[in-house]
Amino acid sequence: MKILHFTDPHLSAVGPIARIDNYEETCFRKLDEIRDIAKAEGAELILCSGDFFHLKNWMRNPYSLVNKLIGYFKSLPCPVYGIIGDHDVPDRNESSVDRQPLGTLVSSGCLTLLSAGSMFNSWNKVWITGAPKTDNYEADIKNYMPDMTKHHDNLIEGRPFNGVHIHMSHGDLYVKRPVYEPYTLYSQLVGSPVDFHFNGHVHDDLGEVKVGKTTIINRGSLTRGSLVESNLNRKVTITLLDTEKRALYYRELKSALPANKIFDLDKVRETKQAEAEINRLGELIKFESGNVELSGPESIRHLVRELKTIREPVRTMIFNLLDKAEESV
Repeated sequence: MKILHFTDPHLSAVGPIARIDNYEETCFRKLDEIRDIAKAEGAELILCSGDFFHLKNWMRNPYSLVNKLIGYFKSLPCPVYGIIGDHDVPDRNESSVDRQPLGTLVSSGCLTLLSAGSMFNSWNKVWITGAPKTDNYEADIKNYMPDMTKHHDNLIEGRPFNGVHIHMSHGDLYVKRPVYEPYTLYSQLVGSPVDFHFNGHVHDDLGEVKVGKTTIINRGSLTRGSLVESNLNRKVTITLLDTEKRALYYRELKSALPANKIFDLDKVRETKQAEAEINRLGELIKFESGNVELSGPESIRHLVRELKTIREPVRTMIFNLLDKAEESV
């Protein structure tokens, strides 16, 4: 089976504050190129590891955008499977997806979402699992190392599974310790039953890394939302997997324009200042946490959830401010 994978398209009809291009058109040019590659390579399945949409508030994603995306998925030469990312549902609650634009894609029949514990099974030759984004994602290692014991009844006459197991996740999974918490390191996945692991959420290109029997792949987000130097200058890349050969191939997207063609670099500098303000917010509440290292919206959210001294209205206000800050970049 030939499988194409990309992650974090972050589609929106409104561009982030630092963009000078038509963001929606830029996104769809890349998606169109992906369709061309899928046809040329004879892809039989397309996978996406979450964050289909950029704006978490469903009212800010117009019907025209959702309808355009439905038309796009239906024009693809093969089925599309994916998982929920943190931008796809505002409360990270899988049960609320039916009320979101992503749920409209699913109900149209153009997209299938894998929920925790579910599996796509192709004749016991290819298993695909996924872990949608939830609160405290890093606290449950099963988001990265799925428990497959309950799927053993899918095996023919009890024979061991000798096919290819692919897993999708959407979490803070890193090769080396990042500057913020919580996170999961690649080295923690030794012993995973997975053959090929596609992670989203982390926008940087972390390449492919072998850990035990598992090859972990993260070639970065389809859109360059994180305004750090490494992300601005990286090549936007998608992955092809030939399961029979157990071989990975990569394609740089020619439609992905250089940073100076799509970003107002003065606004990029302003955005970096805003991100510094977010980190300072973390420092202000850091003393409550026993001096836990904080950096970035995700680690601040985690701390605010844990601290009992923060009243619920204040907690909600902080979350809303962090959402707005993320959506503006």
